[in-house]
Amino acid sequence: MRLWTIGMMTGVLLCGWLGEASAYLDPGGGSYFFQILIGGVLAGIFTFKSFWRRLFKKVIAWFGNK
Repeated sequence: MRLWTIGMMTGVLLCGWLGEASAYLDPGGGSYFFQILIGGVLAGIFTFKSFWRRLFKKVIAWFGNK
């Protein structure tokens, strides 16, 4: 816990000393963001599907096949 607190304080202090950033947004950045978004959604769907299947099998095993 102490190491985490020291790390957070160091990060806050370093961010305070940073100057103004002149950033350039690449035109391909939007498509990259879109790919990350779609990948995250698909990963979430797959995770939910796997969890639901495992839960369903446990419920069937609990009640038993009749």
